[in-house]
Amino acid sequence: VEGFIIEALKTKLVSARMDQNLRKVFVTSRVHRTFGRSQWQALHDTLSGWKTNLALVKESMQAIVSAPIVLAK
Repeated sequence: VEGFIIEALKTKLVSARMDQNLRKVFVTSRVHRTFGRSQWQALHDTLSGWKTNLALVKESMQAIVSAPIVLAK
């Protein structure tokens, strides 16, 4: 979670401070962001690509699991 917070702070869309002793994040400001049609389309395309790639990984893993085991003598 800490890594995610650090990445969010790097975007400069959020200003915050972390209190590691209390294990809390105090957000002091944020930037409101809206998505237009092109941003939604880009997100859709990216997620569709990930879905396709994960399906290929799943197929590959299933092929490995179902492959016969050959024992050497």
